[in-house]
Amino acid sequence: MATFSNADDGKISAIVEATWGTTPTTPAFTRARVTGFGLVSAISKVVSAELNSNAAVSDVFPTSGGVNGDVNLEMTYGALPHLFLEHALRGTFNAYGILKAGVQTKSLSWEQDLLVDTTHFYKYFSGCRVNSFALNLDAGAEAAIAGTLNFMGKTETLAVAAISGSTYVSANTEQPMFMPEVRALTVTGSGLTSVLCFSNFSFTVNNNCRSQQGKCTDTVSYPDLSAKGIGYGRREITLQLAAYFINLELATIFQANTRFSISYIISNGDVGYKVTFPKVKLMEEGTPFEGNNSDVVENVAAQALYDATEATDMIIERIDNLDTDAGVTVTSAVTPTPAGVLATFYKNGATEGSQPVYVSALGTYAIWYDGGNTIITSYADIGEAVPTILFTVAGTTVTATYAAGAGGTGTVIVSAYDPTA
Repeated sequence: MATFSNADDGKISAIVEATWGTTPTTPAFTRARVTGFGLVSAISKVVSAELNSNAAVSDVFPTSGGVNGDVNLEMTYGALPHLFLEHALRGTFNAYGILKAGVQTKSLSWEQDLLVDTTHFYKYFSGCRVNSFALNLDAGAEAAIAGTLNFMGKTETLAVAAISGSTYVSANTEQPMFMPEVRALTVTGSGLTSVLCFSNFSFTVNNNCRSQQGKCTDTVSYPDLSAKGIGYGRREITLQLAAYFINLELATIFQANTRFSISYIISNGDVGYKVTFPKVKLMEEGTPFEGNNSDVVENVAAQALYDATEATDMIIERIDNLDTDAGVTVTSAVTPTPAGVLATFYKNGATEGSQPVYVSALGTYAIWYDGGNTIITSYADIGEAVPTILFTVAGTTVTATYAAGAGGTGTVIVSAYDPTA
């Protein structure tokens, strides 16, 4: 009796490419936690149109190639989920755990390990870029918060042995995130005065990728069925919300074309991501009657827009610990005022005198409490006995001393920043 491959025995792994379409040599893959893997070779074939006296089809032949398909997953927290978010938003988490949607070019290679009895078969998908990323928060779903990544890529390669020198990093072990732990849902700047309750909240990031087909002078393998590139298009971020109807405020916002911002945190109770759309406008609004024994749900669709202040249309912040991951906001009237002091400072994991260090999002200064004073210093000088720039705060008075001898005094306000608030 034949032995067939089982999905439960297979392994899915991914690695970042340094060069688009090229899987690194001796690759260090990371195991991926997925609920479904649907990447396939996108070879397009056509039927010959030849007139034939025997009334049969003369031939079928390939015309183009590439890779496409979905990767489904439950949202968890770890190195590979962080990476997926970076590729979806075309950005990079900075040292303070903040990712802003941008215009970076990124690609992955995937390995699909199929096991039949004790024999392994491999499929490799290279040059994969995130075409779209969708995340659905459904209060009625009896499941974890689920996401779908759609990829477009260069080519599929078949193998009966793993790439020589391949190693594998274990997948993260955090438990999946789920709807009851979604928190801090905030709508700002809309003029809303009522509490809104959502039964569903979803968004889609669409990078509008396209497979670039053609012929190149360096082609040595035939038939030539790989994509020559995967181009990015305009990023379109759309939101779908279903709110229980209570008044006409959302309809008024829609008719007035009011801009506002939305943020919320998805989590598993311990760690999570804060998702922010700094500028959105409603595109649709309706309150249909679905029938007997049903609630009136206000269905709205929104478009995320570029916000000049944040210089992006979407922000994701990593939260390593929902209980303690916080920061401080510093407002200073110091004269002279160093650039970067007026900022929010984020905990970066370093310590100074056993106290946690918070680093400016502008990347210039750090702040910590030494037990008696709050100290702000140049980030590069953390750990040195005599910082180049030192601010010692006693109450609301700050004294600044520069290595060059310049100095100044003023006031400073240090207030707590809590991403979960």
